[in-house]
Amino acid sequence: SIGDDVFVHMRAEVSHDCVLEDGVAVAGELTGFCHAMRGSKVMKGVQVHQFTTLGSGSFLAMGVTVRHDVLPYCAFDGSSLVLDRIALRRLRVTTAEADQLQAFYEKHLSSDKAYYCQLVDEWLPSQAQSQGVSCWFAPELRRFFALRAQMRDRRLLAPFGEARAPPAAGMGRGPRIARDSEDRMAEEPRTSAAQK
Repeated sequence: SIGDDVFVHMRAEVSHDCVLEDGVAVAGELTGFCHAMRGSKVMKGVQVHQFTTLGSGSFLAMGVTVRHDVLPYCAFDGSSLVLDRIALRRLRVTTAEADQLQAFYEKHLSSDKAYYCQLVDEWLPSQAQSQGVSCWFAPELRRFFALRAQMRDRRLLAPFGEARAPPAAGMGRGPRIARDSEDRMAEEPRTSAAQK
């Protein structure tokens, strides 16, 4: 579905079953089942993989391949995910409010555990508690995680700050097994085909 005030560049591609909420701008490529929340921007040359959720106000820099869900109000350049303070200023978010969101992301969503984060309710004040406590981003962050939960295949969440290689890509037993086999090959005496 496509919301109001959506811009799709003439060379952009929006594949099947994508959702573009109000104010989304797409100049890159969204593959199937992507959900671009309101005000998100996909720049030229960007490729967004299937089942990806782009948070409200997110910005994907030119030429980036996106394999993670992107937090609301953040800019992603392929190696880091940072708060998009320029966009927040345009939304009339104060510096103090932007600092509050940055502190929340740094505290809860900047470690390697963020890749697997499915809920944020325990870290956000409840509706009753928020009386008198300013947590302006709580409703949109809850909505972002609710949309992620509805995806058939969930993407890992891009952690806030400097991006790291996801655990499935390069961590774990893969590289060690390769090193072990190289070590064994170096230890074994080499025999030529003539000696066999």
